Order: sequence, then C-alpha cells, then structure tokens
Amino acid sequence: MKRRKKDVKRIKDMKWYNARLYCSNQRKKSAIEKLIDDIYAELDLTNPGSNTKKKKMALNIILSNAFEESLTGKFVAIPFYRGYYTTLSKSNPDYNTYQFIVGGTKALIKYDYLEYKPASYNYLIPENNSVSGIKATKKLIEAIAKYTEPLNVVQNYFETGEVHTYTFSSDELAIYDYDCIVELKDASKAKKLIDYRPNEISIRTKKFLREYNLFISAFDIKMPLSKVHPSKYPLLRYYPDNTTSTKTQSEYTINTTIPLIGFCEVNFILNKKLNCKIKRVFNNGVFTEGGRLYGAEYQFLSEAERSWILINGNHVVEIDYKSFHPRILYHKMSIDIKGDLYEMVHPSKVLRPAIKKMLNIMINTKSDYRAVKAFEKALFKDEDGGIILTAMVNHRIDEWDLIALIKKAHKPIEKYFGSNIGVKMQYEDSELAIIILTYFMKKKIHCLTIHDSFIVEEKYKDELYNLMMNEYKKMFGFEPELEINKREDL
Repeated sequence: MKRRKKDVKRIKDMKWYNARLYCSNQRKKSAIEKLIDDIYAELDLTNPGSNTKKKKMALNIILSNAFEESLTGKFVAIPFYRGYYTTLSKSNPDYNTYQFIVGGTKALIKYDYLEYKPASYNYLIPENNSVSGIKATKKLIEAIAKYTEPLNVVQNYFETGEVHTYTFSSDELAIYDYDCIVELKDASKAKKLIDYRPNEISIRTKKFLREYNLFISAFDIKMPLSKVHPSKYPLLRYYPDNTTSTKTQSEYTINTTIPLIGFCEVNFILNKKLNCKIKRVFNNGVFTEGGRLYGAEYQFLSEAERSWILINGNHVVEIDYKSFHPRILYHKMSIDIKGDLYEMVHPSKVLRPAIKKMLNIMINTKSDYRAVKAFEKALFKDEDGGIILTAMVNHRIDEWDLIALIKKAHKPIEKYFGSNIGVKMQYEDSELAIIILTYFMKKKIHCLTIHDSFIVEEKYKDELYNLMMNEYKKMFGFEPELEINKREDL
C-alpha cells in the first residue's frame, strides 16, 4: 500500500524527508560529511565500492534531515516501498533511489544512529495510516558534535571584556536545502518543479549564482535575534528551546559591564549568522517569466528587522525602488511620472499599504475577481494584515473600492491591470538585480537583494544609489525614484 506525503500531514510528530536537504561546505567538509567518511566502511552497505559518491550523498540526505528535525523532536518520514522511488526529476535526483535511501537508512538504524518508527496500515481506519519514520539518536548527535570545531572557547569568564563576541562553533553544521540553484516551475496552481534542457539563460544564471553564493558565504553576515520577532526563529533555523543548537549555530555577545561568574545566557545578545545563498526561480514553464532570486534567510525579515543586519560587524543601509513595477509600466509607455504612485490613489498614509498591495496584485492577476481573492489571501498571510484591514474599515473602503480608485488614478496604465504582466516584469527586475550584485561582487563588496531593494554597508550607500539610478535608466530609459530606508528602533 503506498504512503503519500498527505498521509504525514495529519501526524503532528512527523515530517516528510527532503531529498534535496544536505550538509555541505565550500571550503572544507562539513561535520556530517566527515562523519560519513569515517563510518562508511562499517555500515555494511551493499557493494560499498560502487556508486560511492551517490551513496554518501544519500547518507548525507538522511542524516541532515534527521539532524534538522532533532531540533523540533519530529520524526522524519521515509517510505520503505519501492514504488515511491520510480521517477527521477529535478526534485527527485539520481541519488534519491530505493537502494541508496532505504539501504542507507536501514544501515544507520542497525548501528544505532537512527531511531526507527515502523509504518502502520489498517484498511478499516485509513486516516490513522502512517509512513515509517526515523529520528536522530543521542549517539548520532554526539558523533556529529565531535566533528564541530570551536573557533573560540571562553577560558576565563572573569577576564571577558565589554562587547566581546565569542563564537562557539563554525558553520560545520550549515545545512543547505537546495542543490539545484536554477529552478523552473510549471503554470499549475501547485507550482511544481519541472525538468528543463540547459539553455543560454539557465547556464548564464548558474555561473553567476555559483560565483555569488561562494563569495557571499565566505563572509560574516549576521542578525541580532533581539531585533527579530520570535515567530521567525524557525525560518532562521534558530530554536530557542534547544540550548545545544543555540551554541552550535549562533554567537553570544556580552551586553553587560559586570564580570560574569560562569556562563549565563541572559547576559548575552544572540547573533545568528545568516545563510545568504540564493537561487533563481522561473515560472510558467518558461525562462522569460519570473526569475527572481530567493532562498536567503534575510528575505524572511521585515524592512525594519533588516535594518539591523551586520555585515563584517558594520551597520547597513537598504535602498529600494519606489513604486517599482507601476513606475516601470509608465516608463514603458514613455511617460516620465514622478511622485508616490500609491498616494496618488488616496492621500491617506494609513491606506498606502493596502493600495500598494492591491495595485501590485492587479498587475499580477488575470481579472479583478482574482485580484480580490489574492488580496484577501495576502492579508491573511501578512503579519500587518490586521492593521491594513482596520485602515480600510475605518475609511469605509473594501477591495472593490480599492480597485476602482486605482483604475481612476492610473488610467494611462489601466490596460495592464488584469494582464498578468507582473511575472514578465519580474524577469526584467531580476536581470537588473543580477547586474547590481555582479558589480559589487567584482569589487569584493557584499550586497544583498530583496527583489527591488538592495543592502550594503553604510559606507557604500552613495555607490549603491548611483548604480541603481544608472542601471535602471539604461534598462527603461527614465530615471527611477529611490528610497533610503532608515534603521528603525524595534
């Protein structure tokens, strides 16, 4: 009887394994890779000398998934039936086979690196069916810890100085959740990954991303967790309830002038080193739609939270394009429009977030009805959705009123509303982003991107501002309007 991912969704203590979640470092082998090298010969795998690289990658997938969920206490669901491993694709790579995954899992269970939870099936009560699961054992956690190298260990707590940072470990346990850095999704509602033949765009993009990800991962980019809303900790792979994971993946910085007697976490500010690697995602089965850059941890943060990012210990500045896509549409029609395109719709500043959200949705949907539904869904997901909805209620404006006001204020570009042109414009703005990132990478300057905005150290503010102005004008023929975001006290 087949077990599917939907069988797991009903089980709170189980999560389906990710076939593209693995632990690997660019500069040297990760802790999990070192462990695999040492135990590989003793695992009694079938024909260990054959397909060694694929078998080690499968073991890496298994251990990385188990270690990742050891922070949450969940079992990792791994099906033990052959039928699941029949189709290979970008989301199901060649090392994700029954022989490698199930064979490796059984070997690790045999040597007590994994706790095993057998599958259950009852045709009379199908809702209780479950997939076989694994969980990291204490032996595995301790084995991985042996390969984690401390960079700086506190020897004498009485001699610690003010604002001194102690790094308890390197990125030996950095887990990367994708190896296909250029993804193509179909046009269905599920946005499934599909295979593609290499082409000029995918080859060029992969070359850029390999260079950029290697460059950006070699530097110290971190975020004070005191400036991050706790609900986002899981997105940053930080779990405050687990002190072991805290010490292996984060940094402690003294925030007191009082000498410490022993180690006390409350006397420290916690800084999380950010994973800034990105991938490029194209949509609707073509390489001329979508193409934006995703995957970096800082992209989960709000604008206010991002203002507290530290690059090489220095504060940053973020500059974004104002009214980005709507202004591009005006420029495509050779209209050099100035001012805030959202405030043109309604002068109330509290309504601006609602207008901004609806206007951009109208560009990215095929009808007004779909725009309304997408807007309602977006409000539900937005952490400020309640504030936006309250502002609309206070002004006695609903979604259809917003659409009418937007169409009236922006008649010159009304033909683009409901045209779904937004996904094509994303390709253009992603090309612009790659140009800007490449410029700074060649100058050995760290630059981060959130689609239409860019982050650099404060000393490079003017250089970023001028570059964003010039490259936009080259691409669209007119000067944009930029906004420099100030650091906000949270």
